[in-house]
Amino acid sequence: MSWHYQYENEVFTRIENGQELVASEDEILVEPLVVGICGSDLNQIVHKRENPTIGHEWVGRIKSLGSNVSGHEVGEIVTSVAHTCCRKCKNCLAKDWHNCLKRSLLGHHPQNVISSEVLIHYSDILKVPKGLSLDAIALLEVAFIGDIAFDRATRIGLKEGDKVIIFGAGPIGVFTALSFKYRGYEPILVEKEKSRIQIAKEIGLKCLNFSAVMMSDDHYLKYDLAIDCTGDNNGPGVLKFIHLFPKVFCNVLIVGKYKEGKLDEAAYAKKGLRLTWVAAHQIEEFQASIDFWKDKIEAYTAPLTHSLGFDHINEAFEAARARKYMKCLIKKEL
Repeated sequence: MSWHYQYENEVFTRIENGQELVASEDEILVEPLVVGICGSDLNQIVHKRENPTIGHEWVGRIKSLGSNVSGHEVGEIVTSVAHTCCRKCKNCLAKDWHNCLKRSLLGHHPQNVISSEVLIHYSDILKVPKGLSLDAIALLEVAFIGDIAFDRATRIGLKEGDKVIIFGAGPIGVFTALSFKYRGYEPILVEKEKSRIQIAKEIGLKCLNFSAVMMSDDHYLKYDLAIDCTGDNNGPGVLKFIHLFPKVFCNVLIVGKYKEGKLDEAAYAKKGLRLTWVAAHQIEEFQASIDFWKDKIEAYTAPLTHSLGFDHINEAFEAARARKYMKCLIKKEL
C-alpha cells in the first residue's frame, strides 16, 4: 500500500493512499529515498500558506516505466526538476515539454516526494552520476541554485575580477559562494549565526559576522555584485538594505524567498543598480550543473547534512526551522 505525508494544522501526517500508484504511458514511478528540506519549504510553513507544496530536493529509485518511456530502467537512481510540466498548456499538448508554460512545484499527491512512491513525467526526470552517495545526490538541487545565481549574475553584467558579497550562509548561500569560487571569484559570505560561520570557514569560504559588516564602513559601496540568500524565514532578511553595498551602476541578485518583499525603488534608481532574481529554471541548466558538481559535491555532503528517517519528519522540519543543522535530510531506511 502506498502512502504520503501531508502537512495540515502545523504537523505532518502520514496518509495511506489505499492502493499502489500506476504509471501512465508518459510517466515514471519512483520510490523516493532521500528528501532535502529546503528554505522554500520552510517559507511556506513559516508564513502558514494553505496546502503548502513541500519537498523538491530529492533522489529516488525507479519502480516502473510507462509504455512510452525509453532511456531509463527499473532500479535506476534518478532525481527531477523542482517544477514539473503541466501537460495541459499548448506547448505540452504539442509534446514540447521543456517549454511548458505552466510548470508547478512538486509537493502534492501524486507528485509528493515525501512518500512511498511518486509519479513524474519522463521529461522532468534527470539522470544522476553513478558512484555518488544518495545524500550527495540530494544536494545537487541546492548546488544548482548556486549555479543559477552565477548564471543570472553574468546576465546582468558580472565581469572577471568583480567583488562579490553574499548575505546568508545557509545551504543556498554556501553553494552560491562555492559556485563563484570554483569559477575564479573570491566571494565574501556574511552570516549572523556563529555555527554557520564556522561551517563556511571549515569548507574554505571567507565568512564574516553580519553585525560587524553592518557596523563597519569597510563594505558600503565596495562591491560589484551583492547577493541576498537570506529571505524572511527567520527575520526580515536583508532585502531592505542590500542596495547599500554595491557600487554605483552595479548589480543586485535576489535568491532568498520573501512572502512580501519590498524594494526601495528610489535607492536603486539613485545608484543606477541592475537587479534580477533567480527564477525560470531549465532542465538543461540542471543537467549541466549536475555534470559540473559530480566530482565536487561529495566533499561537502558530510559537513552540510544531517539525516533523520521519514518517520521522524516532524522532528526533522522542527530542526530545520530552528537551524539546528545546515541541511536536514529525511530518508528511507535502506
